[in-house]
Amino acid sequence: MENIQHKFDETAEATELRRLYHRIRTEYVKYRKKLFMVTSANVSEGKSTISSSLAITSALYRETKTLLIDCDLRRPTIHKLFKLPLENGLADFLSNKSELDRILKDTAFPSLKVITAGTSDQSPSRLISSFQLYDLFEIFRSYFEIIIVDAPPVIPTSDALFLGNGVDAILMVLKAGETKKNIAKRAINSLADNKNKILGTVINNMKNVMPYSCDYSYYNYKKEKNDE
Repeated sequence: MENIQHKFDETAEATELRRLYHRIRTEYVKYRKKLFMVTSANVSEGKSTISSSLAITSALYRETKTLLIDCDLRRPTIHKLFKLPLENGLADFLSNKSELDRILKDTAFPSLKVITAGTSDQSPSRLISSFQLYDLFEIFRSYFEIIIVDAPPVIPTSDALFLGNGVDAILMVLKAGETKKNIAKRAINSLADNKNKILGTVINNMKNVMPYSCDYSYYNYKKEKNDE
């Protein structure tokens, strides 16, 4: 957990994660949306870190029963971030190699369960587009309040397009200073069939890219809080 362990206090990252969580929590309360897919335009834009941190934030809020699923079967990352075994994960279940109760893994956070990507010799596209996965999503709706799906990026594969059909809402992660405007536009256009599900974008890597006045530390929040 060293890579994504945050101090969930008044840090800039924690504050923005709480804002993001409040957004999806509102969708849950108002519209009973539970399944939130986090994707990106391209690789290496930080979607898995955002997915994991958002899931942790959710689990810490009033002990919300939260599930994080690694659906990026081609470039799995979640098991590394949480230091969990890759095996006995989603791909194993979809390949009929593992039972449902074996793929749910405990974490250091009591209210958070994780399903790693797993291993299989079958095509990731075939597994992701199977009706068995959609059935699995429906099963988990009965047990969890918030479900975060870490999806593959949109541009390199079609996996995220299939996953978009089975979720309630979509968050697009973009990397500030690196994601090109035309690439971001192409990714969003690729999700046209589920465009009404897109909640918005998450801008990653803001530090040293945006003006100083946009930085959390500009307001010297901690000092003013201590002076009260």
